[in-house]
Amino acid sequence: MTATTNRRVRDDFVTWLNQVIVPNALPVSATTRIYYADIVGRIWKKHPPTSAGVKTEGHLVSLGVDVNDVWTAAVAFEHGMTLVTQDRMECIREVMQPAELQFDCWI
Repeated sequence: MTATTNRRVRDDFVTWLNQVIVPNALPVSATTRIYYADIVGRIWKKHPPTSAGVKTEGHLVSLGVDVNDVWTAAVAFEHGMTLVTQDRMECIREVMQPAELQFDCWI
């Protein structure tokens, strides 16, 4: 969001988000979780934790994986879309096949 404390600027930003971004955003659906789990499972298999009892989110963070990046990749994977990002997403990239999920950077 915006870091301003100016209420009008914040309200204008929220209005813009709701008018421009939200109508074009893909939802995280009930089936998105299947794609999310698939990606996390692949990362877990390729980079297993060194000890038992490690929680998934903590393990992903230890690998430098942002959980929100996995959700974003899962939505793109679900819809057969190219994921446009300037983030490296190394662990996600290495477990996905190009036919499943392609990455691109337009910057």
